[in-house]
Amino acid sequence: MGRKFNSAGWQVTLSAFLLLVPELFEKVRFVLLSRFNQDALENYFSQVRRKGGSNDHSTPLDFLQRTRMLLAEGMFVMCGNANCEPD
Repeated sequence: MGRKFNSAGWQVTLSAFLLLVPELFEKVRFVLLSRFNQDALENYFSQVRRKGGSNDHSTPLDFLQRTRMLLAEGMFVMCGNANCEPD
């Protein structure tokens, strides 16, 4: 059975977006509305969960450590036009 439409949630989302738009337009000339979704955030949390292995009851400290690990790994990724070969 499908979900029922929740107009209150939709109103909150639209109100928040309308409050955000003036602030966004101070810095940029246009906004790609298709980029306003949760995909990037869900992908990030998925990466953090993968770093935890089989631990399904992690603490905030675990989350912070995994985030730091992801940041450190990202610093060592070679760009495609680097002038050296990978080890």
